Amino acid sequence: MILSNEYSNDEINFIKEHSYILPLVIANNKCSDIRLTGDNRYMFLCQMHKESMPSMGVYDLLNYYYCFGCGFGNNAVGYLMKYEKLKFKDALKLLSQIFLLAIKEDDSKLFDIANKYKKAILSEEYKELLIMGKERLKNNQFNNSKLLSVDILKEYENRFHTIYRISNNIYIDPKIKNNKLVKSIIK
Repeated sequence: MILSNEYSNDEINFIKEHSYILPLVIANNKCSDIRLTGDNRYMFLCQMHKESMPSMGVYDLLNYYYCFGCGFGNNAVGYLMKYEKLKFKDALKLLSQIFLLAIKEDDSKLFDIANKYKKAILSEEYKELLIMGKERLKNNQFNNSKLLSVDILKEYENRFHTIYRISNNIYIDPKIKNNKLVKSIIK
């Protein structure tokens, strides 16, 4: 793990825990055909190399992506570092701004980029993909042993809470125990 002088390990873990990969990829998606596979992976055209067939799998609930074409994969921090060409601490700052995590002061240089990603979080496309994934998993229509250790309903609730928080400009802070989150907005 790369450590940053500006962020404690607890802050880095908080950012990673509250940042989701799927809306980041949606924000940069150039293809309208997104497929959900049997192991609950969303398939996109890779955004790290040129291709004509989707080979980049986004494992939303496991919070990482992997391209079967170029072999590159990572979490939300690594994705922003690669796609936006950012240093580690700037990717953390950007994720804090996107997901309204009150860790450091917002960086005005990242404002436009953060707004691009916030729009993806608030998009109908993201909500529809979440609902599709949740329904598939609720009906046990998946084939991924890694998902067996994930509290699926809690993870989806967290994603919908995040949409609500961002739409209402509500920050959460790692220094505050039991950040108040809204009640479920989706059944």
